[in-house]
Amino acid sequence: MRFDHNVIMSRQLGWRDFPVRREAINERIHGIHFNGGTPFAYCTLMNHVVVPKGLVFSFRPPVINIGPDFIHVCSDRSGYPDDLGGHLCEGGFTLHWGVYYG
Repeated sequence: MRFDHNVIMSRQLGWRDFPVRREAINERIHGIHFNGGTPFAYCTLMNHVVVPKGLVFSFRPPVINIGPDFIHVCSDRSGYPDDLGGHLCEGGFTLHWGVYYG
């Protein structure tokens, strides 16, 4: 996926990869300057995700909360059964953020 500044009238400010991991995601990214527009954030799947043996991968978007100068990202484990045949791993995505002009 490419970011096009001209089409959606926005500016990407940053991104961060969240590789596949065993533990839940609960992280806050500080120091983001959401100046000159309306903040946004979205996720894209990472290419070539390798799932460790014994884990089960089923992508679901994380919960994303945007504050005045931060983004809080945490796992959303609601709606998934506990009989998947292995531990449900987290991650496998890239978080992108920026501002919309308008």
